[in-house]
Amino acid sequence: MQTTIGYYFEGWATGDTGKIGKAMHNTCHLKSFRDGKFNDISRTEYLSRFKPRPRPEGLTTRIVALDITENIASAKTEIDTGKDVFTDYFNLIKTDEGWFIVDKIAVRKSK
Repeated sequence: MQTTIGYYFEGWATGDTGKIGKAMHNTCHLKSFRDGKFNDISRTEYLSRFKPRPRPEGLTTRIVALDITENIASAKTEIDTGKDVFTDYFNLIKTDEGWFIVDKIAVRKSK
């Protein structure tokens, strides 16, 4: 599972949609509440927002907490850009092909 989350972190940091896509199941949706609006976007729409880029200097990522029961799990993660902290909660399922993020809720907090 940590490998899956690692693909997500590296893909997010570098805009590599292949790595992010490898971590996320095709059915994954990403949800947030921001500026008084509930947002629900598909995996395809989410991936379309990324462009390749060099990994930003000072960017840090970490798994804050994991809870695993057999082939399901939840993970709390953080991406700190130095300007903003993104906190993501992932729901994951392990299939015959490995672990996949099947749902994500997120919030961004400016420093």
